[in-house]
Amino acid sequence: MKDLFFWNNWHKYNKTTYNILLGLFLFSLVLYTLAYFFGESFAISFATVKEFETLKTIVDEFTSAMLTFSVDADTYITKQRFYAEEIQLLPANSYTYLILVFIAILFLLTIITYLELIFYVAGMLVFLVFIVTMNTELLAIFNTEKNVFTIALFLLYGGASYYFYAFNKNISFVKRLLTFTAITILAAVAIAIGSDTSHPFVFIANFSIGIPILLTIVFIITIAFDIVQGFLYITTLSKSGGGKNSLINFSVITILYLVNLLFLLLKKMLYIDWDILYLHPLLILPISAVIGIYAVRQRAPLSSKLISFNPLGAFLYLGLAIIAFTTIAYALITYNHPLIEAFEYAIIYTHLGFGFIYFLYILINFGDYFSKGLPIYKVAYQPRRTPFFLVRGMGVVIALALLFRSNAFAYYLALSGYYNAGGDAYKIADDLTLAKEYYKNGVRYEYQNPRSNFSVAYLAQQEGDQKTAQEYYTRSLIKHPTVQTYINLSNLYYEQNMLFPAIFTLKDGLIRYPESAEIHNNLGILYNETKLLDSTV
Repeated sequence: MKDLFFWNNWHKYNKTTYNILLGLFLFSLVLYTLAYFFGESFAISFATVKEFETLKTIVDEFTSAMLTFSVDADTYITKQRFYAEEIQLLPANSYTYLILVFIAILFLLTIITYLELIFYVAGMLVFLVFIVTMNTELLAIFNTEKNVFTIALFLLYGGASYYFYAFNKNISFVKRLLTFTAITILAAVAIAIGSDTSHPFVFIANFSIGIPILLTIVFIITIAFDIVQGFLYITTLSKSGGGKNSLINFSVITILYLVNLLFLLLKKMLYIDWDILYLHPLLILPISAVIGIYAVRQRAPLSSKLISFNPLGAFLYLGLAIIAFTTIAYALITYNHPLIEAFEYAIIYTHLGFGFIYFLYILINFGDYFSKGLPIYKVAYQPRRTPFFLVRGMGVVIALALLFRSNAFAYYLALSGYYNAGGDAYKIADDLTLAKEYYKNGVRYEYQNPRSNFSVAYLAQQEGDQKTAQEYYTRSLIKHPTVQTYINLSNLYYEQNMLFPAIFTLKDGLIRYPESAEIHNNLGILYNETKLLDSTV
């Protein structure tokens, strides 16, 4: 238990701060889990349109003078047809994302003030780029000209940061953090009061997402081999796995894990389509992150000259984790499919490359120790033959090789996701013209991605541009077909009196989604139009 809650022995303020960050990390993990399981169904929901049909019905019969007479009345039949609504974009989701990310970034900004000059400068440059990407000039705050508000933020954050770094190094972590927090609150109040743009914080959240994406990739790289480290812990823990078979156990479980990652990559690259159980990259990430809380502490001596683990290294890790899980959860809840897929590729590339190199590193340095039943996980970062920095270096090389082998496809996916986020900001602001242009840019960077295509198609359909809507709905079905897209494309054909294309579209949908009640319902209505009563029933 002492090792499990290692921070309980820290200084009171450091322990309290770590517990707050840990709570935020767990909260972001809960949001991530909910978004993973329910994000798509929340983002694209169904509604119904009712159609009424009049039917003459005999309500009474009587006989007079040996003749039978009947009395007719109109009976109204209600038919209910499903259609998919537009993507659900709630400002509350953007606010939650922005608050969590900004809290984590403020912690990172505070940590930067403790680093050596070169790392301080690099960290501040990243933060200032984040400020620039907020695009506050779009918000017309107090009707200021162009970048006046951005420059003001530069001076406030940069001035306070440099003061702590160069002139008052003894001021506590909490006071530095509170100073940056006060500046942030002041800026937020100015934006809320002074901006004449509706939902200004949605603009800030969506347009500044580039740096959180970058920090998410950094975090994924940081924990890329920690699952293999977890296997090492399980198989060499003296109470459970230590002994002469520990090397075999470690090798088998690690190879199975790496081979499954390789198969997953080949499946995503369309080289194979085997009916086997694949690991999902978005389920791998939280496992790596939880293991990483303890793994980062274990390898702290390797980076002690740059940053001490107690408490700055620990704060840094949790700050990056909060940003990573919040950013991915935001992509999931807004159904930003290309961005989600970019993160999936990042997880596969890094976990496969770093995991393989770390596996070789362990075998080279400690292969002869396994038979002695020693807890090798305790000395895994004290190499005997090959230095540990090669794990990082070669892991990056393999990950980059996989990236460029696919013509940097994951990079263009991320760009497409960025433009989707920009389109969402304008969509929430009811600027549909700019929203559609941003979505079209998302299509340009990944023309098969379902999110950009669905959004363009829906907006075109609302404008009465049936041809464009049909084109983009059809394209949305290529890569990741959904029930919602099949339904809307079929309805589009139906509204143009193209009955058979509407039927064939739904029949294609049934091949992929045979249990979809919505497709069955709409197909039954269409069959009723053709008077095929058996099929209708």
